[in-house]
Amino acid sequence: MKRILTAIAMAVILIPILIWGDHFHIFDMFCLLAAAGAAWELRVMTGKTRPQPRWVDLLAIILSAGVYAALRFSTETAGVSLYAAVLALFLVCGFLLVFVEGFKSDDFGNFLSAAVYGSVGFAAIAVLRNADIHWVIYILLGAMLTDTAAYFFGIRFGKHRLCPTISPKKSVEGAIAGTVFGAAATISYAFFVPFFPEGFHPVVIILVSIAIPIVAQVGDLVASKLKRSYGIKDYSNLFPGHGGILDRFDSTMFAAAFLVLVLLIAMAVFVPATL
Repeated sequence: MKRILTAIAMAVILIPILIWGDHFHIFDMFCLLAAAGAAWELRVMTGKTRPQPRWVDLLAIILSAGVYAALRFSTETAGVSLYAAVLALFLVCGFLLVFVEGFKSDDFGNFLSAAVYGSVGFAAIAVLRNADIHWVIYILLGAMLTDTAAYFFGIRFGKHRLCPTISPKKSVEGAIAGTVFGAAATISYAFFVPFFPEGFHPVVIILVSIAIPIVAQVGDLVASKLKRSYGIKDYSNLFPGHGGILDRFDSTMFAAAFLVLVLLIAMAVFVPATL
């Protein structure tokens, strides 16, 4: 019951943000806060085994916000902000490694992960929303239906473990079912609500739509492997019954990053369009 009530509350809050979020940069602010929250969850997780001073955690969260802003607005500033963010990450990590006692090579990687992981995913989601709300609905349909179908088919028909060391409950049968249902949703939405730029061949649209649920499941497994590495079940208890920000948006973040990459490559090579 707690899981259902939380899901309803999330829908009541997030659906209006998605629909009307282009006003006053509401959606951008939501994604920025989510990226910072994801950085905080990662710092808490890694701090369980290798704690660092709180100001180092705060610095990682601040830089995550900077990386988010750089990626979100890089297309509007000719990449200058993105270059500045990369330079800042490089310099800050170097100074921490040299001047902070106890800051080891593993901490270097953990710091970068916190500053980049959530920021990249949520910046991709924000870029898609800024271009057209249908892009976000497209990836949400793919990610959510994939997850739902994989769960129920896995329970009923799952016999072969997909990645037993990462997520013991996930099955090959569930993954296949999730891909089929997720792809059916993305393909249907892409053709019934045509939002792909002109010039995209229908075959390309179908291939991208099939890839979305596959990439979404990879994103879920990435987040699961990070958790298993630190022996935790959820990243946080922000959403009772559902876990934290990274627990809820892991697959969507990966699907969004993949889709933005595909669109950027296509626009640079094939299609004269802009995000």
